[in-house]
Amino acid sequence: MVKASFKTSFYIVVSLLLLACAQQKKMVSFEPMDLNPKLQSGEYIQKVDNLLIIMDVSGSMAKTYQGRVKLNYVKDIVSRLNQTIPDLKLKVGVRRFGQGTFTASSPTALIVDLSENDKTQISEALKTITNANGDSLLNLALDAGSKDLETTRGDIAVIVISDGNEMSRSPIESAEAMKREYGDTLCIYTVLIGNDPKGKMLMEDMAAAGGCGFP
Repeated sequence: MVKASFKTSFYIVVSLLLLACAQQKKMVSFEPMDLNPKLQSGEYIQKVDNLLIIMDVSGSMAKTYQGRVKLNYVKDIVSRLNQTIPDLKLKVGVRRFGQGTFTASSPTALIVDLSENDKTQISEALKTITNANGDSLLNLALDAGSKDLETTRGDIAVIVISDGNEMSRSPIESAEAMKREYGDTLCIYTVLIGNDPKGKMLMEDMAAAGGCGFP
């Protein structure tokens, strides 16, 4: 039997989420796909030991795309990933860039420490993101993310969710530095919110910098 890797399951999950986002102005109710039977049967095998999600909550995410505030797409995607990831010995962390609230002062922060996957903790952390504001300093989030991963062992997936707007090319340099530090253990995946051509190119180049991920 040909086995599908857990990286492939990430592709399946993210693809389904994007289809839901692209086709409807209002998000439909979500029933998470149960991947546990495929994992237990050996059809899927775990290839990722650590997952770092970097989410854009900067000012550009207050704008709308297809009738919805872009921040809501970001939160929904992270929430659905959280619900869909099967029962694994997996460390998961969530980092934001942009303030996310009107009182936050730091341009990036780890809102869920990289630790054994805790779905409740991630769900509660998402509730603290109430507004989209602040600068789009994705490069700082990637630089800080490299430090978040310093104590990890095994393969790493970094998922960046953003519109790619209001940014220079510095996130590419930060992604390249992250790849140099972690080498073949790390892959970068990007999820584009919206349809801005420059943002699309930035997100594609960032995934390419990871060598083994995809936009």
